[in-house]
Formats: sequence, C-alpha cells, structure tokens
Amino acid sequence: MKIYNCTFFLIYFLISIIACDKADNRSNEINLGAFKVAVILPGPKNDNSWSHAGYEAILSVQKELGTEVAYSENIKEKDFDKTIIYYAEKDFDFIISHGNQFISSLEKIAQQFPQTKFAVVGNYEGNNKNLGSLSFKNEEIAYLCGVIAAVKTKKNRISFIGGIEYENMKELASGFSKGALNINQGIKVSISYIGSWDDKEKAKNIANKEIDAGSDVLAVDADSAGLIIHDIAQKKGIFTIGWVNDQYNIAPGSIVTSAIQRLNVIFLEGVNIAIQGRWEGKSYRFGILEGALDIAPFRGSLSTEQEQQIINIKNEIIIGNRLIDTEK
Repeated sequence: MKIYNCTFFLIYFLISIIACDKADNRSNEINLGAFKVAVILPGPKNDNSWSHAGYEAILSVQKELGTEVAYSENIKEKDFDKTIIYYAEKDFDFIISHGNQFISSLEKIAQQFPQTKFAVVGNYEGNNKNLGSLSFKNEEIAYLCGVIAAVKTKKNRISFIGGIEYENMKELASGFSKGALNINQGIKVSISYIGSWDDKEKAKNIANKEIDAGSDVLAVDADSAGLIIHDIAQKKGIFTIGWVNDQYNIAPGSIVTSAIQRLNVIFLEGVNIAIQGRWEGKSYRFGILEGALDIAPFRGSLSTEQEQQIINIKNEIIIGNRLIDTEK
C-alpha cells in the first residue's frame, strides 16, 4: 500500500503548485488550511459503508471549516502504528482513527505526541488528556431498528449480524434486542458476529445459517463484509435493515430501512471542539436529537400505521420520554 503525501502548496501571484511525493501507506491530502485534520480508514473509501461514510465526513470538514484534511484508506492492522505516526510527525493537529480496532495503537502513540489531539470513532472513555472518542448514542438507533424488525417480521424470529464483537457492536446488539422485545416479548432475537469487516465468505455462511433457522428480517452492521448479506436475503425473499448509510440501492425492495449514522455531524463537532482548544480526551457522544442518527425512508416497506408507530417511538426517544437501558 502507498500513502500519497501532498505536503507543499506554493502560492505565487495566485498560481498554486502542488508537489506530491510517495511514501508508505496510501494517503491523500485534499486542501490547505490553518488547522490540519486526518482520518484513517480501515476499509476502502468506496465500500458504501463505514469507510465511505468516514471519507465523506472528512470532506464535509474541509468544506465547512476550511481546514487542511487528509485521509488514508484500507489500512490494515500491521500498518496502524506507522500510519498514525506518519500524520503526527507531519504536525497534523487532529488525527481521527475510524474504528475501535485502532485503540491499542492510539493509546501508545498519544503518549508519544502529547501536543497532538487524537480521536477514535467508537466506544472509548479516553485518557482525559489528548486521546478521546467520537461516537453515536448507539442504543437509540439500535433500539429503533429492533422495533422496526419486530414490526416487519412474519416468522417471529429476527437477527442482528455484526462485524467484530467490539463494545459498540455489543451495545448495538443489546439495543436492537430490547427494541424488538418491547414490541413483542415472545420474539426470538438472534445475535451473530462475522469476526471480520471484510470476510464475505463468513458473512455469507452466517446469513444462510440465520435464514435457514427462520429469521426473516436481518439487521446488518458489518461494513463491506455485510453487503453480500443484503444480496443473499433479497434472492431468498428475506428482508434486511442496512447500517451507516442509506443502503436501499444495494437490494431495492428488500431493505426495509437503514440506520443512518451521520458521521459528518460528529466529525464536525469533534473538529470544532479541537479547534476551539476544548478537546479534553474524553468520550463525546451524539444521537437522534443532535441529528447524528436517523432512519432512512421506508419506501412502502411498512404500512402507514406501522410507519406512524415508528415515528412516535422515535419522537419519544428525542424528547426523553422513552428510557433506553444500555446495560447488556
């Protein structure tokens, strides 16, 4: 893998010359500004899932705040440390690592670069200094998707399929189960993890297993590995719920809705906090009320009455009238 490092912008009489050098671990700097922000993506920027959303979010930071931004995509575990260090040594002010898998590397490197601000996108309490987290109130959207699955099922059995069993995944699975059981105490909720974010063969096996066991609604949050599950379900006449982006076009008519995680909202909030000098190395969480979470249009997949039921529950979450217990 390569990082393409565009580091020098020479401006002379309104003429800009961009010099780009190649180094290890692919990266791409996008725009020059006074404050420098980088995001490190575990998957390809065009995966139509987690990494794509992170890429779009860093572009929104550049557009809205005028900062210099850069990204590295498809970074594997063996390259975590050197990719993070690369940006720290290039004096980036705020380095965002897009997923819980980066935490171990960040904990070490944050100590080496105390003046640099670091964030992981995921569940993490932070070091109360320079390493914190940007995350969603996952229990809210997972609960709502559990309600949707319980409303949609005809077989009284539904499934949540996650990527790797990180804390945020367990939080999502717990919220999903609680939302479904709130609607129907007798419903069977199956929880499975692929153990990977990109192993399509494992995802295929789990999908077939869940469908064969009787699940007729599958909620899928597994990055690129999960995309094949929507295709399998569509071919078998099974419904799915997407995650991160509106994934309807992957399997039109089969995807009931998607849990929308607006990463641009939490990226902008986090960068603003860092720019203002208020980054405290703690957990910063955002939910439906803040516009960071939502559900995609149903497009006729639910009846009018069912849609209204979901909207009512969503509004109860927003105003705080529906208490969602996050204990697992």
